[in-house]
Amino acid sequence: MKHYGNARRAALQVLIDFRQRPVSFREKKIYNRLQGLPPQEKALAVQLVYGVLQNYYKLDACIRLASKTGKIQPQARDILRLGVYQLLFLNRIPKSAAVDESVKLAKLIKLPAAAQSFINAVLRNVSKWDKTPVFDELWEEYSHPEWLVKIFIEEFGLERTEDILKFNNTVPPAYIQILELEIRDKLIAAGAEEHPDGCLTYRGSVDALPGYKEGAFIIADNAARLAVGIAAPQTGERVLDACAAPGGKSVMLWHKTHISLVCCDKYPYKVVELKETLAKHGMDGVECMVADAREFKPEFESAFDLVLADVPCSGFGVIRKKPDIRYKNPEHYEPLIRAQREIIDNLSRYVAPNGRLVYVTCTVLRRENQEIIRDFLDNHPDFELQAFDTPFGSAPDGMFITPFVERDIDGFFYAKLGRCPAGQCGGIPPRPQKQGVTND
Repeated sequence: MKHYGNARRAALQVLIDFRQRPVSFREKKIYNRLQGLPPQEKALAVQLVYGVLQNYYKLDACIRLASKTGKIQPQARDILRLGVYQLLFLNRIPKSAAVDESVKLAKLIKLPAAAQSFINAVLRNVSKWDKTPVFDELWEEYSHPEWLVKIFIEEFGLERTEDILKFNNTVPPAYIQILELEIRDKLIAAGAEEHPDGCLTYRGSVDALPGYKEGAFIIADNAARLAVGIAAPQTGERVLDACAAPGGKSVMLWHKTHISLVCCDKYPYKVVELKETLAKHGMDGVECMVADAREFKPEFESAFDLVLADVPCSGFGVIRKKPDIRYKNPEHYEPLIRAQREIIDNLSRYVAPNGRLVYVTCTVLRRENQEIIRDFLDNHPDFELQAFDTPFGSAPDGMFITPFVERDIDGFFYAKLGRCPAGQCGGIPPRPQKQGVTND
């Protein structure tokens, strides 16, 4: 059994970054810290980081049980979280290795001898436990902030909230959306597995898979693919992907269609990433620019048959992929709701008569979804909701939430809005129904 000391050291640095700057923490920081690690060590480091973040509060509760104190030096607590996670959640790591390597980490970062002894004692206590403790409070057992658990309970009820919290702590595979069919058999031979919803899944480093460098597939959840299916670009249409980075939906919009596509994003560094994605998939000719979706561009007015608005949101539908999201201050999300309203208001001006706007979020909260659409329709009589079908259920009122827990898919919301040709829709827009799994 290798000790993978470099993996633990890298994981510790990521967790220190998170503790010190949770608001500015980004997934990219994880991989920046892990550059240069051999594949097996990198895989372990990723597992350690995500596992600790998914179980942050529960690990702290276990540390309290094992230490009988709440006063612990921050870096010592970081090491203890890593050690307790290995002892309670990773059966393949020997208990002695989890304890010894944790003490080595304490020495490496020059913690005092007393702190090293404390870490050793606490982890040895945990190593003697017959089973992992179960805590009564949902926020502690499933490591979600109390305020977020309360919001989920208000939206979904107690029983479903617990199902969602459990789901958020699962580890999804990479979902492979195949662009070139001839690569399918090669991917399966390399270890990818067929998924009931038509994609492939893979647990491992996707950049080593055949066809990755050639752009034969993209990594995107089925919920992202569904957004493109609902948008349904048609031959000859002019299409705007208004919040396009990192580019997965742009690729799926453009692939095997004959459309004129424009891709925008607010930040220059994101547009650089976007252009790299498009170039990888042979989309060098696609128009790509820096543009804030909240700021009106006169040349875009009534210019597009389809506008896809995958707007910034809380991300509470993708917590299982980005566990750090749950720990951000709730005040961080209020400006997002204002931005969502501004974005949909502005982008609606770009939709041509008889065109459509597809509003998408990766969150499951009513205030970022149905309420946004309700307010938009109240102020835009020239738009109406359009019914659509999905492989996961129908949306007769033009809105849909993925059955994320039941179908192992990200939690996404979609609304399909059509612009009426005469500038005034004939009927009264349907009102958003109470939040459920599908809005049927």
